[in-house]
Amino acid sequence: MDTRRLRAAIFERSGIAIDEHDPIMAVVAACAQQTEEIGALLLRRANPVRTVVAVMVALLGVTLMTALAKSNPGGNLARCLNNHRQLTAAWTVYSFDFKETLISCQDGVPGNRPNWCTGDLDFSASNNSNWDPNADITRSPFWPYTGRDTSLYRCPSDKSLRVGSQTPQPRVRSYSMNAFMGGRDPKIGPLPATATGYVPFFVKDSDLRHPYRLWVMIDEDETTINDGFFLTDPDARNWLDLPAKSAHRHSYSFPLTFADGHTDAWPHHRLGGPSASLGQNEQHGGPDLQRLAEASTSLK
Repeated sequence: MDTRRLRAAIFERSGIAIDEHDPIMAVVAACAQQTEEIGALLLRRANPVRTVVAVMVALLGVTLMTALAKSNPGGNLARCLNNHRQLTAAWTVYSFDFKETLISCQDGVPGNRPNWCTGDLDFSASNNSNWDPNADITRSPFWPYTGRDTSLYRCPSDKSLRVGSQTPQPRVRSYSMNAFMGGRDPKIGPLPATATGYVPFFVKDSDLRHPYRLWVMIDEDETTINDGFFLTDPDARNWLDLPAKSAHRHSYSFPLTFADGHTDAWPHHRLGGPSASLGQNEQHGGPDLQRLAEASTSLK
């Protein structure tokens, strides 16, 4: 498969001229280049069906990038969706290399598998995890699978800074992983404790019965992001972590990626998103929480 010729054909058909000085087209070209690299890596892996699907999703992503480049002058949504796509491709390749074992997303649990990204974010100047990618990101076993690119971990619309006596600096991570992805110590029981009727976690790639409907990575709101573990109440009764919910984060919407590799950006039904106060559901019927809950895990 000659992806360079395919990319050229996509650009030609879309009617977009590639200008190396155009920042939007620079994003599109970068996405296409990363697609080629991910495709080449996937083609060396052992699972032929998932390989073909993953490569096709990545190539179709180039078409999406061109459409977003036309419709989004800032290009931030295009960049953010591309980050999600590349992180989820890395997640897929990691599982291929480790006998379909899904990398975990939780710290400090006995018997736990390696965490995709350790460290807790806050707004403190003394916490190196906020501003130094070498504190956690580059030390993760997931790091080599992301092309060693720290920019993939941060949404370009994330305005959060670490603050203190030193000069404020952007925080290094905006994304978290679905808490139901990756094994953990079964002795700790279901999380949340009320989720007894649901699959507590997915250990293997083959455990994902419906990968097209289960999300992997999400844009987490800067007010709640700490570790790389995003917990959703599968009964949709309470918000336990919050997805991005502000105007500057893609106009009250949050990008997320699914286990089959496709990406989406879900708008909040309530302007401003859910309440910043966790542990409650103030939306009538909770449509946003319900939608996310249904895509987080499965009934046993």
